[in-house]
Amino acid sequence: MRGIKVLLVLVVGVHRPLLEAFSLLPSPNEEDGLCYNSELVVLLLALLDTATASGNAVRLVTHRLTIMLLDKALWVPGLGFKLQDNHVALLESVYEAALLQLRFFYKGARDEIFLDMFEDEYRNEEAMEVHVQYLLQEGSMLLPPTDTPLTGIEFTRRLPCGETERARKAMRVFFATRRLCQRFRGQGENELPLTNPKNSATRDDIVDLNNCDLVSCSVTTGERSVSHFMVVTESEFLLVDPDKSKIGWGVVHFISFLQDVDVSTDPANSCALFITVHSHGGQSRRPALSAKFQFEDHIRCVAARQCLQRNRENLRLAKMTRIAKLLHLPVPEQSSDAASLGLVSMEQVSSVGSFLQLSASPRGDLLRSGLHQGLQEPSSPDNIPSQNIEMDQFLSRSSQSESLYEPKEKNAENTSCVGEDIQVI
Repeated sequence: MRGIKVLLVLVVGVHRPLLEAFSLLPSPNEEDGLCYNSELVVLLLALLDTATASGNAVRLVTHRLTIMLLDKALWVPGLGFKLQDNHVALLESVYEAALLQLRFFYKGARDEIFLDMFEDEYRNEEAMEVHVQYLLQEGSMLLPPTDTPLTGIEFTRRLPCGETERARKAMRVFFATRRLCQRFRGQGENELPLTNPKNSATRDDIVDLNNCDLVSCSVTTGERSVSHFMVVTESEFLLVDPDKSKIGWGVVHFISFLQDVDVSTDPANSCALFITVHSHGGQSRRPALSAKFQFEDHIRCVAARQCLQRNRENLRLAKMTRIAKLLHLPVPEQSSDAASLGLVSMEQVSSVGSFLQLSASPRGDLLRSGLHQGLQEPSSPDNIPSQNIEMDQFLSRSSQSESLYEPKEKNAENTSCVGEDIQVI
């Protein structure tokens, strides 16, 4: 096994003509286009299969180097990837083994830890880069692999420690093997990632709010309190300010995926909520936003809380349903409705330059949801909060001569788009 690892490091880092001279790469001059080092390919596929076994000693960086070498060994210029039928069968069996390994860590549709870990590891796998010249300078690669994080060795350079890290490794192996199989099949990835930030609005974008639910609130962080309008779609949480140049449009002040939003009530104030927005895909554990939201009355407060919790649950169930289908597992019946709702707004976002139109539920659903979940309806119709009242407030503020919003420098990270008015703790 150590001899194979040394061969991997040497082969991936040398010049292509030298690899062809040693018959380690396919020759484009062969008639069938299938001339490659069959013994080397079998050994590499065996190494990939070993990485799917329980308690294996294959590090993630070794797994990545193996895939890099397979790419070099099987790519035929002008013809693409060519592989013998028996080797195709071996590759498919490796993918099935990686699939079964990941299934072991799937605990059900309501496992929130698995979902967050799944998306984080996908981003880490996509961002992982291996530079052989730097890898050869790492002393940890010349020593037997350790399995403790106390040594300070990066996760990809050591063995997993504990159930959580074993699940992380299984996910990384699955992603890499899946991508390799898709390349040989000539297929593109249409299931991952579960959340595509490119389909989302960002700060300073101007969005159409004519068909969106608006709730006026006061956002308090520390000793500062600023008024904004809260918008809750089926997948996103936004704070917007009126755009003075377009009636019914707003400027995004803050945006985050509902999956990263935690909401709790204030025991001392029935008209307030504590909302914490965690950093999406970031290395920092500090939240992107942690503030107190004050509403005009308790009905608006309860309706906003229930809408946030319901849409967040639907979104997470929809994503877990997609993961279950990806792992060829039965889809829970109770999540069938969420599968059709959770990611709808992601696909319905249409962008033209910096102008986006967000699709959301019909006007008034946000406030009516509070009454639907058990609140007693006031005896007088005048006491029922109307979405038209919120929209009238929004339109009146947007027509003011003095701008309520000054654009800040645009941040690429959606959940880090916290303006001057909202302080990160």
